[in-house]
Amino acid sequence: MTKPHGIMALWFLVALGVIAWSGMRLGAARSQVTAADAARAAIERDLLTVQTLRAQVRGVSVGRRPDGDLIARVQRALSDAGLPVSACSGVQPRADQTRPGAGVRVQTVVMTLRGLLPAEFGAWLAAWRAGDQTWRLDDVQLTRVVPTGAGGLVARSDGNRYDVALVLAAPYVEEDQ
Repeated sequence: MTKPHGIMALWFLVALGVIAWSGMRLGAARSQVTAADAARAAIERDLLTVQTLRAQVRGVSVGRRPDGDLIARVQRALSDAGLPVSACSGVQPRADQTRPGAGVRVQTVVMTLRGLLPAEFGAWLAAWRAGDQTWRLDDVQLTRVVPTGAGGLVARSDGNRYDVALVLAAPYVEEDQ
């Protein structure tokens, strides 16, 4: 009777080994599922962020070139921010650019807002973005203003004023007339 008990014991050990091996595989599979769920959740968050940002992007206007009211829009944003409209100067239109294959043209204008404090520029930017805007802000460059007094001497001032060079662009598609 020793032989049947030995065979049963062997089968018991084999079954126990298979169960232990299956348990380890199950634990590894669970950790892979957890990692995959975390990756899926991160991708879903990223996708939602991209969709939200795309919804905020202004579309391409259809019709005439959109530069007719640009100065009025800039001045309205200055006024809404409580700043003098005289801060806007140096408006320089650039030649339109065409995006290859899309039929989309981009009108670009460079302008300067003179002598603004950082908070004033922030207020203008908030007012600029508040309205229905066809123009997008493509570039901003700040240059510190060095105040000068009588005789070209440096005057005492807060020294925190900037001339803000803006590049504004508006993509459009002209309608056939």
